[in-house]
Amino acid sequence: MLDRIIDSHTHCFPDGVAPKAVASLAATSFLSPVGSGSAAGLVQSMKSDGIYRSLVLPIATSPRQVESCNSFAAKLANEHEELAVFGTLHPDYPDIGGQIEFLKKSGIRGIKLHPDFQGYYIDSPQMVGIMKAASDAGLMIYLHGGLDISYPEINRCTPHRVARILPVLGDAVVICAHLGGYGYLSDSIRYLAGTNVFVDTSAVLGYFPNDDIFSVIRAFGADRVLFGTDWPWENPAASIKMLDSLGLAEDELKKIKYLNAAKLFGIE
Repeated sequence: MLDRIIDSHTHCFPDGVAPKAVASLAATSFLSPVGSGSAAGLVQSMKSDGIYRSLVLPIATSPRQVESCNSFAAKLANEHEELAVFGTLHPDYPDIGGQIEFLKKSGIRGIKLHPDFQGYYIDSPQMVGIMKAASDAGLMIYLHGGLDISYPEINRCTPHRVARILPVLGDAVVICAHLGGYGYLSDSIRYLAGTNVFVDTSAVLGYFPNDDIFSVIRAFGADRVLFGTDWPWENPAASIKMLDSLGLAEDELKKIKYLNAAKLFGIE
């Protein structure tokens, strides 16, 4: 069991949408995808790269996408035992309570929010309102953290802003991608280490110095770090090798690669 690896940060799209979605994101981020962006492509990548389970994180970039994203998430959960899924919400969607109820009935444990794509600062009243509603319903909250290279001119979810909202969310499970803040690793340590926030390793391995990544992981403690790749933008096998090269202890690696995510997301 302990050689299992869970990828806690992936994305995929319906077959008819995947090519256009991946091409659009590649054009704005200047990244080259390592996969098709489809569910079948994700599952095949997992088999090739030794990933036991992946968590899929949809993002509604407009209110009209909320229902289709969440319906797709529920469909993925029913059709692919290899995939765990979160749902998503958007501050401008008119029936937040109805969608939270749908997610709960579908067995979905959390939501993904991306303030840069959704156009609201994470500590805005609109974002705080939907996070509070979700957390009160027992849903986990997964956030993009720091800069997004598609929107380098504005960073709506910095570690400092996340820290401001934590008292409102109480004991809710909050996960900040990219070690708490892409481009903000020192602020992640300053504002989020020692709180109840979890972080993931997506889009940082190979992008920032190993010493800086190691420092963030040690500041949070291996109990609060999840392995993630942001697939289809990172090759899982390459990311695993980079994680292994940091010099972490074997028990720390087991927590990051599998044990923490298995406990959080109810994966056996």
